[in-house]
Amino acid sequence: MKLRTQLDLFEHDPARLAKAWRAAAEQALIDKQFSLSVRQERHDYYMAEAIRLEDLAALCNGCAAKAA
Repeated sequence: MKLRTQLDLFEHDPARLAKAWRAAAEQALIDKQFSLSVRQERHDYYMAEAIRLEDLAALCNGCAAKAA
């Protein structure tokens, strides 16, 4: 069986992934199994990843616009 090491651009769209990370960040704030400080840490981590992915999506969109 061949091991896939490259992400599929259509399945791993940065904008779509950022949306999922933002949803995870919102959920992290209400997960009662964690203490308030842990919930906030998780939220901050997820938001940072969402912002990173949104920046990547904007960069990708900028490159596509220049190529056209």
